[in-house]
Amino acid sequence: ALWMICAGGCILLQRFCHKQTDGFSLYKISSDLKFHPEWEVPHLDQSGDKELSSALNQPYHYLAKGAQSYVFLSEDGNYVIKFFRIYHLHPPFWVTHIQWPWILQSYRANKIEQKAKELQKDFASYKIAYDQMREETGLIYLHLNKTRSLQKTLTLYDKIGIKYQIPLDQMEFLVQKRAELVYPALASMVEKEGLESAQVALTRLVDLLCLRCKKGIRDKDPDLNTNFGFIGKTPLQIDVG
Repeated sequence: ALWMICAGGCILLQRFCHKQTDGFSLYKISSDLKFHPEWEVPHLDQSGDKELSSALNQPYHYLAKGAQSYVFLSEDGNYVIKFFRIYHLHPPFWVTHIQWPWILQSYRANKIEQKAKELQKDFASYKIAYDQMREETGLIYLHLNKTRSLQKTLTLYDKIGIKYQIPLDQMEFLVQKRAELVYPALASMVEKEGLESAQVALTRLVDLLCLRCKKGIRDKDPDLNTNFGFIGKTPLQIDVG
C-alpha cells in the first residue's frame, strides 16, 4: 500500500539524516534546568576572561559525539566546546507527558528520580574537575547554570555544514583546550623526536594519574585511549564527565 511505502521512506530518511549528523540537533542540547547554587563556579580572573573571550570569538565546527556531549572544534584548532546531551539526562517524553495508571506510578516516579540522579552525578563530576583539576583537564570555562552575563552568540556548524547561532547564556556547556589523543600523540613524538620524548610524556601522564589519586578523585572509565591527551608533552584528562 502507498501509505506503507511513504512510512518506510520517512523512516529511512530519518535514519539517513541521523547518521549524517550524528543525531545532533538543538533540542538535544537545550534545557529548562533551574538554577542550582552548587553548580556555580568562581568568576574568571582577567587572564582567564581574556582567554575565554579569545576562545569564543570564533566559529566552531563539529568534531565528535561523546557519551555525554557533542564536541565542536574552534576554527583555530586550539579549543573545543562541549554541549551536554541534555535530552539523555531527562526522563523520556512517554514518562513525563503520558497519563499512567495508578499501579505504575511508582515505576514512573523511579524513572524520573533515576534521571535526576544521573544529571546531578554528571554535573558534580564537571564541577569537581573545574574546582580541583582545572589545569590538569585544560578546562577554560564551565557553564552549568543559565546566565545573562555572557551576552555571546556562538556560531556552530554541524557535521554536514548547517549553521547554528547558539545563545550561550541559555546553554549548559564547557570550554576546554584541545589536546591530541594519547596514542596518536605518542606515535608522533616517537617519529619526530625519538623514544625519549615519548617516555617523558608518559612519565608526566603517570604523574597526572597519581595526582588525581592523591586528591581522592575516582574515575570509573579510565580509558587512556579516549579520555586522555597531550598538548605537546603536557598530559590532560580530556573526558571530565
